[in-house]
Amino acid sequence: MNGVRRVGVLGGMGPAATADFYRRLIAATGAATDQEHLPVAIWADPRTPDRTAALLDGGPDPRPWLASGTRWLVDAGCEVLAMPCNTAHAFLATVRAEAGDAYVVDMVEQTAAAVAARHPGARAAVMATPGTVRSGLYTRALGRRGLEPVVPDEGRQRLITAAIRAGKAGADPREAAAVLTPVLESLVAAGADVVVTACTELPLLHHHSGDWPLPVVDSTEVLATTTVELAQAGPPDRGETPCPRTTVPAPNR
Repeated sequence: MNGVRRVGVLGGMGPAATADFYRRLIAATGAATDQEHLPVAIWADPRTPDRTAALLDGGPDPRPWLASGTRWLVDAGCEVLAMPCNTAHAFLATVRAEAGDAYVVDMVEQTAAAVAARHPGARAAVMATPGTVRSGLYTRALGRRGLEPVVPDEGRQRLITAAIRAGKAGADPREAAAVLTPVLESLVAAGADVVVTACTELPLLHHHSGDWPLPVVDSTEVLATTTVELAQAGPPDRGETPCPRTTVPAPNR
């Protein structure tokens, strides 16, 4: 495959979600031989501080880790960067500032665009971490495309958070997925037309929960497909001057 761009994956948030993203990347490539797959470098440091805790509770700042990982990928020659963690997109400016000429895929914007293309004018339910929900990332991205965001109430959000944490902790995925049943029922009752799995841990549970009562737009799938397209065809011209590197300190090792 001549002319393809090397992909960099800013991962580890969490490890299973990063592995799932790489699996999707491989599947989306459409390769018939080893040599037809994309060159990929994966940076996965699970010590990156919790993004939701940083956003909502004054927890440790993940930006030094994200900056360090981005520099590592750029130094490895990556030209298209993907970050399979929706909540980390609240810190996307840090990644882009470190990326230089490398193109950083915006997972949130691409997922919102996919929802609009597949379900125009829909009421889109957002299942995500509290950090993603409270940051308003999806509310804004969906709203700009004429979609009506549906955000679970506080009680249902606690169930989503519990399912995400159970999945991260290695619980039986079928049991963790079962926690989401009342959430999905409430979203149907609220008039949602489609569910956005806006946390990369949730698709791992969806696979073990049978059919959901609403169509699903999977943010991991969207990111993988978009990344492959950009790596094979080349990123669009951003019309931007490459950003200088930030002065965020590297994390203590």
